Amino acid sequence: MDKKKIINIAIIAGIFIFQFVIAYFVFTKIIFKDDIARKEKLTQTEEKSEESTEEISKETEKPADNEEAVKNYAKNFAVLTLDNFQEIVVNPQNSEGHILMISIGLEYRLKEKKLPEEIDVKLAILKNNLNLLLASQLLSDLYNFEYRETLAGQMLATLNKSLVEGELTRVFITEYIIQ
Repeated sequence: MDKKKIINIAIIAGIFIFQFVIAYFVFTKIIFKDDIARKEKLTQTEEKSEESTEEISKETEKPADNEEAVKNYAKNFAVLTLDNFQEIVVNPQNSEGHILMISIGLEYRLKEKKLPEEIDVKLAILKNNLNLLLASQLLSDLYNFEYRETLAGQMLATLNKSLVEGELTRVFITEYIIQ
């Protein structure tokens, strides 16, 4: 009788472990399928953003002790801090009531004189695209401090897709609050 109980317990434990393994694979392959695809797309966006950032970083470096570099930066670049890009509030994906409030500044080359006017004309489109991008982010990514650079690169790429009179060179995150 004791051997039968042990065999029954072993069979039940085996079935339980088998179900657990199957549930794990179903959960990761089906439920997180979109998340995996999104992370792959994110990696591609990061690579493009890094290439663009490396190219621009040479022009935008401005060490505090190098007054000439600061003057050179001021001659070549400007930063827009429009009211419409202050305190953007969204509910991130699967956030269960949490919100992200973010404010940004937009850097551009001064030689692209028509760009600020185009941004003003396309404000609704640009803000909509930013809202869609920010709302698609996972809360777990947004809590990661290092992810902010990635997010800034994604916002830069998203905004530049809608611009034809030039391109933004950098997005500065000036406020970042998750509640």
